[in-house]
Order: sequence, then C-alpha cells, then structure tokens
Amino acid sequence: MKLKTLITMAFLALTSATVKADQLALITLDEAKKAADYIGRQRELVLWCACCENETKERVSITSVYYRSAGGDLYETVLKYKDSEGNLHERAIDLAYAHVFINGQAHCLGQILEMACDPCTAPFEW
Repeated sequence: MKLKTLITMAFLALTSATVKADQLALITLDEAKKAADYIGRQRELVLWCACCENETKERVSITSVYYRSAGGDLYETVLKYKDSEGNLHERAIDLAYAHVFINGQAHCLGQILEMACDPCTAPFEW
C-alpha cells in the first residue's frame, strides 16, 4: 500500500471518530434557541456520550441554560447545572448526548428536537 493511501485512510478514520463525538455541539441559531427553550423547561438531564469510551452517565440538576455564538453562523448550548454532589458547573453540551425524561425513560434531546444525530443508544431507564 502506498504511503499516501495509508495517510489518507488514517486521516479519514480519525475524522470520522471526531465527527461521531461532536454531532450537535455546534448548531444553528434557530436550533440553539429551540434547545435552550426546551432545556429551560426541564429540571434534570442525563449527560452521557454512549459513543465515547469510558464515559459514565451523569444525572444533573439544571440551574439555567443559554446559547452563545461559537463563531460564524454556529452556536452552542451552554448548561449551568449541579452534579450529584451539589457542585455547580457550566459547560457547552452536545445535544446528541443530553437525555431528557419522558415516560420513565431517558431520550436523546437531539432526536426529541428532530435534529439528525446518532446518540449510540436507545432510550434507557431513567
């Protein structure tokens, strides 16, 4: 195999892994507004990237949510929350890996908002 082909294959493999990990981290302004509005009506979320190795589910209590520009036409959803120990955090979230409570199960927020994504998990017990 030629070195150029090998380098191209390695680049594509790394790129596809990165894309899977950040599906709905950067979104449009309309999507960010829709997400912030939906999250603002929730009390809790489960943050969990089922696609990521060594990632554990984190059930968090929402204190507030907003969106901010990430440059150009892209925006991110920022969550302020308390973890299970009561520590306050603030971070941008990927909507493909934020899960909301519906009928006793955690559902992918990105899918609930009808955004194309693969959360790498079916709805799971809350």
